[in-house]
Amino acid sequence: MGYPGYIELLVLLAICFFVVWRALARSPVLVLRRFELRSHPQKTETPLVEIVGRNPGIIAFMLTVMGLNDQTTFSINTFEVEY
Repeated sequence: MGYPGYIELLVLLAICFFVVWRALARSPVLVLRRFELRSHPQKTETPLVEIVGRNPGIIAFMLTVMGLNDQTTFSINTFEVEY
């Protein structure tokens, strides 16, 4: 049995790259629904920055269309940060 050739090494390298890439890509991803940036809000409770997102995918999209959405909100006002 000889040493592996170039094709085998490329396939092995591609598999290793895919496994590492999938392991690093496990961070949560959200679909952006709303992004608002206000430089001078009228009230102190009004957020300076507000980001609203939902989970990606067709099932989450269909649930959003039906009004059953699970959204994540991140907002910053003059006194606090909310997540």
